[in-house]
Amino acid sequence: MKKTVLVFNLVAAIAVMATLVCSLVYSSSFWADSVPAYLNLSVEHSIITLIVNYLCYYLILCFLVWAIFSVIFYNKVSHLNGNNSENFSALVGLQKVIEYVAVFTPLPMAFFAKYTRSVHRGQRNRIITCPDCGKPMRVLSEEEEDAFLNENQQFEETLNSLDYDVWLCPDCGKIQVFCYKGRHSRMFRKCPKCNLAAMKFVKDEVLIPATSTTEGTCQRTYECQSCGNIITEKYSIPANTNISPCCNTINIKK
Repeated sequence: MKKTVLVFNLVAAIAVMATLVCSLVYSSSFWADSVPAYLNLSVEHSIITLIVNYLCYYLILCFLVWAIFSVIFYNKVSHLNGNNSENFSALVGLQKVIEYVAVFTPLPMAFFAKYTRSVHRGQRNRIITCPDCGKPMRVLSEEEEDAFLNENQQFEETLNSLDYDVWLCPDCGKIQVFCYKGRHSRMFRKCPKCNLAAMKFVKDEVLIPATSTTEGTCQRTYECQSCGNIITEKYSIPANTNISPCCNTINIKK
């Protein structure tokens, strides 16, 4: 089925590009001959001709980009063989690239990005079978899943550093838990003491100011929101960096 969809998209992309090429040739001759003559414009200096030509080139480029990303995306999806969490994580990077490219080539990449987003989310919500009895499992709601998550997992969900999906087999009661990055995952890192994704950046401070000839030293501080563990990381700042002496500490609210 996936190969059929891929072949269909490739054929469609080639057909669209061939149509655009023919349109480019036709429009070039039509606009070059008819419009400039009607407007008493010189063929060599026809702005309309240039606009139409570049618009056709741009459309050809858009559909070419769509064809390339269709191959990449379907090839990526066809090789997914992990669980819901692994498959979902494997498509995160590619989905971001597709959405970024869609900003510059909106037709038809904007529609393709919407489709790939639904496929990406579908990997997380894909129905799984119970490894014990083989019956379909169901995903629990946020209220239901709390009974199967420990306090640490619930705390990570409260911070939105991680998000958990709990799947329950209605027949044998088998439980499977999948972990995903939360909405605020970039704000937290794993604490080396309690192993929770609860280590948050607190402040940056200058220990040794930089001068015109020597490098300076700064210190970055992180604090775990769960166990209170504090770690510091020192790093260098280049010489000639203008640092106000009254602003040596930058505090970030938790």
